[in-house]
Amino acid sequence: MEIKEEEQIATDPNPLKIFLYKDVLPAWDEGTKQSTTVSIEAIYLMATCPANDPLVFLKSIAENNPAACTLLSSTFAHMNGVLGQPPCSWDQLFNTDRAGAAEVTPESRMLEGLFRFCDAQKLRNVNIGGFRMDVRDKKEMKVWRDYIEPLKAARVET
Repeated sequence: MEIKEEEQIATDPNPLKIFLYKDVLPAWDEGTKQSTTVSIEAIYLMATCPANDPLVFLKSIAENNPAACTLLSSTFAHMNGVLGQPPCSWDQLFNTDRAGAAEVTPESRMLEGLFRFCDAQKLRNVNIGGFRMDVRDKKEMKVWRDYIEPLKAARVET
């Protein structure tokens, strides 16, 4: 029996696409009263097919490589700290009860983390692609939380 061309399923042999991201942003250092820069770096993992979760990929790497486990643990600890979230144990990062990794890995959380970091370092006038955030403005942060909460919840439940 011959399979028609339109019935053949194309599969990508690579389950993930990996993108490296780095940006250097101008800022005003309130402490030194000088222009400076802040850099942001990220690794973006994009699934190439359904039912392929990049966090499962990260967990698998960490479980099979002690050095990667240490690196991922410290990276997630840093991300939780910058976002002002409670510490998360390794078991809580990937389990279904807390899914701590899913709470901090969406791109929206990376933006929030950047602005929280800049505020803590007293770096002002920072924008990324024209986007700004005042993490000390309670009304603005409530609007932001209302926006990201469904994104976070969807990511945790997948």
